[in-house]
Amino acid sequence: MKLFLLIIFLALSFALPMYYITVNRQENMLIKILSGIAIYVLSTILMNFCCKAIGYEDINQIPDIKYYVALLSLIMTFVIFVFSRFKNLYNDKKTATLIYCGFAFVNFFINNMNSYMNLLYIGMNNSIEKLSKRYPSEIAQGLLDYYNKINTIDILLLSIELIVVFYITKILFEKVINKDLKILNYLFFMIGIFVLYNIQYSINSVEISFMLYFLLFGFLVLMSKSEYGKHKIKNN
Repeated sequence: MKLFLLIIFLALSFALPMYYITVNRQENMLIKILSGIAIYVLSTILMNFCCKAIGYEDINQIPDIKYYVALLSLIMTFVIFVFSRFKNLYNDKKTATLIYCGFAFVNFFINNMNSYMNLLYIGMNNSIEKLSKRYPSEIAQGLLDYYNKINTIDILLLSIELIVVFYITKILFEKVINKDLKILNYLFFMIGIFVLYNIQYSINSVEISFMLYFLLFGFLVLMSKSEYGKHKIKNN
């Protein structure tokens, strides 16, 4: 069951962005998807550069995770702003979704594959004999012990978290990837990303994390519906 849920989790990481790429197909869609990937890559490069510049080689060295999250939120907002200067890149909601899916493909699928492929391998070779073909016996035993300590519910919650975070980030991206950009859109995005990543990195309680995830998601959905209603009335 644990292995099955892990496969489902990795499949979801791929299926979520791919589904929205499929239903939002349009002309020059590859350029838009690649733009989303470029936003992720450039944000990561700038984040790594800034962390090294201030003397932090990894996230565990940072005394207050909120500083890291604030810097990350600022950099992502800046990169998206730079990309918005490209003429005709931010056209409509379909374009916004395609750009986001490029970002999400790397942020969720590639990163999750990189993080969990070893765990998947251990689950598919769940014995000392099989693991010893690839690892020394002591390391194989340690990996097996680590895998056996993981509960099925942990992987199930990981999948739920993936879905909720995917849609929260999607709403935030669509807020700033449109042709009617205002400074408040960028501020809204930056604050939203800051709150989201604070939940992910700063809160250890599963119950509180999920409560905050759903509160943030609910708030963003209500905001989107409210804006849609105003736009509809304005057009009429």
